[in-house]
Amino acid sequence: MKAPRWRIRGEWQDSCSCDIGCPCTFDQLPTLGYCQGLLAYHIEKGNFGELSLNNLNMVSVGKYGQGRLLAGHWVVGYVFDEKANSEQREALRKIFMGEAGGRFGMLRPLIAKVVGIEYAPIVWRHDRQRWGIKIAENTQTKSGVYRGLDVPKGGEVKVINAPVAEGGIGMPITMGQTFMSRIKLFSFEFVWSSRNSKFGPMDISGP
Repeated sequence: MKAPRWRIRGEWQDSCSCDIGCPCTFDQLPTLGYCQGLLAYHIEKGNFGELSLNNLNMVSVGKYGQGRLLAGHWVVGYVFDEKANSEQREALRKIFMGEAGGRFGMLRPLIAKVVGIEYAPIVWRHDRQRWGIKIAENTQTKSGVYRGLDVPKGGEVKVINAPVAEGGIGMPITMGQTFMSRIKLFSFEFVWSSRNSKFGPMDISGP
């Protein structure tokens, strides 16, 4: 059955193993030859047909690519917001796992393996300069705007019209850095700091 029209607007953030400035934004070779980490979305306003998806979160964690990001071979796990009801959970699953088309549908062929789906409380944190997420006691990230070199005081490094745009085509990306990332989900266990983190608005729709 064809998915209804859907749209999600809000914010997204990531924390990954690449150096600051993440080459995956330009589909270039990741720092380690692959990218591993966490990608999270906060839906401020969303719908799946007539079903509201307002104020719900989603986190994916995984190892992305053997070589360039868009070469595929992704191994991914999904955590959906515990506070979503059964209908909302199914809608989130269909959207973010690509069954409902749109951006995530185009990325679906890149996924080699889904290691699991969980439902948990997801705490979303964002003020003007810092961002992060927390899932129970086993996963937490703390990141913020990159400051250094010739970045003006109070300024931000932004990418406009990014070739790989997690927030949707044409949405700006703020480049940041991870102060602390501790991820323990499914079979993945990562700990790092002073690595890449990005943040931005999102507006994504389908099918």
